[in-house]
Amino acid sequence: MTRIPTVTQPIQDRLSPRKLADYKDYKQKLIRWLSKRGKNPERRKGYADGTIRNVTYHVDRFYRWKWDREEAYTIGILPEEADEYLDSLLLSEKDYSDTYVHTAQKSLKRVFKFWNYERGKNLDYDSEFSFSVSQNEPRDYLTREERQAIREASLEYGSVPAATSVSGEEYDRWTAYLAQRFEKPKEAITDADFVRANGWKIPSLVGTSLDTGLRPMG
Repeated sequence: MTRIPTVTQPIQDRLSPRKLADYKDYKQKLIRWLSKRGKNPERRKGYADGTIRNVTYHVDRFYRWKWDREEAYTIGILPEEADEYLDSLLLSEKDYSDTYVHTAQKSLKRVFKFWNYERGKNLDYDSEFSFSVSQNEPRDYLTREERQAIREASLEYGSVPAATSVSGEEYDRWTAYLAQRFEKPKEAITDADFVRANGWKIPSLVGTSLDTGLRPMG
């Protein structure tokens, strides 16, 4: 499985360190289950990476909505909340497409499946919403909003601060990170390695894949 971000940047910016650690632990378990057993638990068959990325993106958006509404942190989820969230998307001034909301709905159904199989719950999510989505669209179709989120994530992936903007212990931590990343001695790290780490290889690959419709295998 290729690297799938555990949490999106808005979540990292929002939660305190302790809550973020708790949420990351929850998401890591969810992602692991989706990749290994999510599609067919009995046959231990998981979902493709593209599907898991959709789930992790929409799950983060759902919890941000839930935390705003309840003004409290929680990882709990109830069927009625899921439909209330979908309703908020349909009524949003951002005018989300049916395809986008349908993808959010499918993602939440997979989360309920995780809770039922892995956490011993019996959450029956029979959504009141149904969507007419073209059957000719490819599996794991990415909406405009999701494509933008992936582009933004690719710009952040693996980025490091400029060498001239850090010093002392912080500079030492970044040089240790780059030494491990580039598999070279720590004392051999130079300003050029900081520049190299912020290169455009990943954003370019992601942009090309999105623009040409390339899809991961699996």
